[in-house]
Amino acid sequence: MARSPRGAQGRPALGGRRELCYKCGTMDDIDLRQRQRISATEMARRRKHVRRADAENRLEGIARNPATDPVFEAYIRGEIGATEIIPRLRAQRGPR
Repeated sequence: MARSPRGAQGRPALGGRRELCYKCGTMDDIDLRQRQRISATEMARRRKHVRRADAENRLEGIARNPATDPVFEAYIRGEIGATEIIPRLRAQRGPR
């Protein structure tokens, strides 16, 4: 593994992957593991949010594409946050 570039005062420079140690992986890996450990109550709350959004969209005449289900399931399981839903849906849809 390549060494991190050193910033001022010999500390690793910020940017790119946030290195922690070889046992723990990176800070990004730890963030992901922590996000995946959500409680059953939080999962139920997220499921309720998704169902409510679906219901509101149906009232407006908008049906959800079943191909987007994996994105919403990832949100419910805690693998992604609410701010990551729209970018993933846009990436899945592709360029217009």
